[in-house]
Amino acid sequence: MNTKTTRGFLATAGALLTAAALALSGASAASAATQPAPAESTVTITKLAQPTSAGAPANGTQQTVTGDPIADVTFSYALVTNTAAGGTNDIGTNAGQQWAATQTATTAPTTGVTGTFDATLTNGVTTKVLPRGLYVVSETAAPAGVTPAAPFLLAVPLTDPVDRDKWLNTIYVYPKNAKIGATKTVGAESLIVGGDVTWTITSDIPRISNAAGTAFIAPDAFEIHDTLTDAELTLSTTASPAILVKAGATTLASGTDYNVVPVVATGTTTHQIVFTATGRTALATALNADANAKVTVAIVTTVRKAAVIGNVAKVFPDAQSKTNNKPLTTERVETKYGSYQLNKKSTDTAVTDLSGAQFRVYATQADALAGNANYLKPVNNAGVAQDLWTTDASGHLTVQGLRYSGWVNGTTVASGAAGYQTYYLVEVKALPGHQLLAEPVSFVIDDASVTQTSQLITNQATTGAFVLPLTGGSGVALLTGAGIFLLAAVLLVARLRRRAETAQ
Repeated sequence: MNTKTTRGFLATAGALLTAAALALSGASAASAATQPAPAESTVTITKLAQPTSAGAPANGTQQTVTGDPIADVTFSYALVTNTAAGGTNDIGTNAGQQWAATQTATTAPTTGVTGTFDATLTNGVTTKVLPRGLYVVSETAAPAGVTPAAPFLLAVPLTDPVDRDKWLNTIYVYPKNAKIGATKTVGAESLIVGGDVTWTITSDIPRISNAAGTAFIAPDAFEIHDTLTDAELTLSTTASPAILVKAGATTLASGTDYNVVPVVATGTTTHQIVFTATGRTALATALNADANAKVTVAIVTTVRKAAVIGNVAKVFPDAQSKTNNKPLTTERVETKYGSYQLNKKSTDTAVTDLSGAQFRVYATQADALAGNANYLKPVNNAGVAQDLWTTDASGHLTVQGLRYSGWVNGTTVASGAAGYQTYYLVEVKALPGHQLLAEPVSFVIDDASVTQTSQLITNQATTGAFVLPLTGGSGVALLTGAGIFLLAAVLLVARLRRRAETAQ
């Protein structure tokens, strides 16, 4: 059962009926009832989520209670041995009541007399008529994210606690459940594949009241599982720590409060955060100190592929949910990485080979204009980091591994809004016979950018104003010839003068 982010945690379990309370409060209470013990009673169970306070034990009367009702919870019951009418420990006798007061739900022996209640309705209520006897009532099934209440003893009949010479016609039971919600968010996203992304799982702490109703106690188990597709995400090897767990504001210690157990399957790795007894006690401590305390698990992963990457987490709030493999599953959250196809052409339509132009990509216009070393180096889908892209003969190249421009931290953002990312191409090597692009070209990454053809990048061929006089032109030739003639004349005069001087 998925829960939404706005669904707060209600919480917790524990039966509000103790053996002493439901065993007619001992022999003295039963003695006060002057009417004969009835042969049967109507039992009405109202299943509620545990509110922020633990609450007081119930007494069998109808009460005004708080807490959201929980539907689809089922209960079973088992008769405690020899407590039926006529039995050795008949609950309708003083001796039977005294014996019942010494029992607990975990120690009372039961016979083969068993049965079930119908599942609770949307108002959390289920009703059944039970014959006289002492019963162990157990919760057998609950929706995902709901921690079952502990088994409790139920005495049928039960003395009216107000008019103590009568029996209750209907016994009202209000066992509370820990009902948790959980969410998953994504943030701290790198702009490039090969960089890190942080996923944060936030879960309510199960509110399990102690027998006295004075505090919340530790759950019998608590685990959070996060499954990564290996081709898309791996646990970061550079973040320290890669997994950070907190109970409220308290940072828990790996190896002491929890253990991370990697479970490898075909193509996936599940990181199981398994809380120890110490860690579960820390959860209860945090909840008792702050009614709004939650569990948070921050997992830093490295992105391995340009793709729309979805992820969910599973929370097992108790041992039964683990045994039955019935976790609470968060809603799917996504991070998105894609590619961009560059389409190049020349102003000279006679050029058919457009290969050899090279580009770098920048995250800011300032860096692109400066042409500095802050260019991006994403990892392509072959697993190779790339910082320079070269056009093929058709003038195409594909830049892989950039975060979507308009998808930030799991949600859509508009151009110009915080987080929206525009990228910039800078040409660092022109096509033969063409000018370098004079300025950066902006582009975006989205669902269509990998195949886009509408954005053309045109290079100017070196014609027109870009053509200088040829080195073999007539003006240059005349100047060159005149220079050679003058040099020859100077050499001739120098030689004639040397001969004349020698003759003398």
